[in-house]
Amino acid sequence: MPFIVDFGFAHGPELYAVSDGFEPPLTPDVELTTMLMRGRNRFDKPGEQSPMNAARIAEIPHTLYLKEADKRGLPDVICGTWNTIVVSARLKDKLEELEPKRHGFYPVTIKHKGTGKIYGAGHLLYLHQKPDIIDHDNILYAGARNFGEQRYGGGYERAASNDFCLRKVTSSGKQPHSNDAYLIHFKEGGLKDRHLWRGTVGKPEYFKSAPFHPDSKRTTYVDPLCQTIFISDELAEWIRAEKIMGWDLFPILDKPVDWGAAQFNK
Repeated sequence: MPFIVDFGFAHGPELYAVSDGFEPPLTPDVELTTMLMRGRNRFDKPGEQSPMNAARIAEIPHTLYLKEADKRGLPDVICGTWNTIVVSARLKDKLEELEPKRHGFYPVTIKHKGTGKIYGAGHLLYLHQKPDIIDHDNILYAGARNFGEQRYGGGYERAASNDFCLRKVTSSGKQPHSNDAYLIHFKEGGLKDRHLWRGTVGKPEYFKSAPFHPDSKRTTYVDPLCQTIFISDELAEWIRAEKIMGWDLFPILDKPVDWGAAQFNK
């Protein structure tokens, strides 16, 4: 089964890096920003995908500034401004080996903002793969109060009532309430040849939309699961073997939704 990854250092005193912006800066109003942080342009309607064209590539930052970094070196994954992802050369090379030409990588120099000290180099990751492969009826979501005592379970309506909030569960044999894993099922054949991708709600009616500004005629669209990042078990095994640092890995359990919901629906 795949894993969900998140920025962090849950497994011990690993290498760290605290980001302090890019040069040129990424700002909320720049369309490139949402492409890098969510895998899609904020103005793309569901099903649309703006290209990473030459004009946008010219706007991509060339420098990542850090407030501080571990004296022993840099982690392989750094959380940049707006939850953008900067990866090391060895992680980039592995992703290109597993999924040639599937992702975008743009080089950045990593410096201390105050002193200009160069820590090393990395690559801004453009992660725009969002396959519609989640079986939403068989995934554990936290529902809103209008579901009474059965707040937790699967299904689009329960998920949408609480912004598609995934609920962590406790694996068998772990301490109660350790909440170390997720309960998600995928559509048949959906995982084939996939190693790194973003989640998606799939159906257009479950995207969130809003005016860009109160007086704007443009509408923004957000996929509530776009910042949920999945990796394959093969990539997870390599990450652990090579001691890749900067991502915490959360397993996905192959168990029925009712098994997980029973931990919370009391």
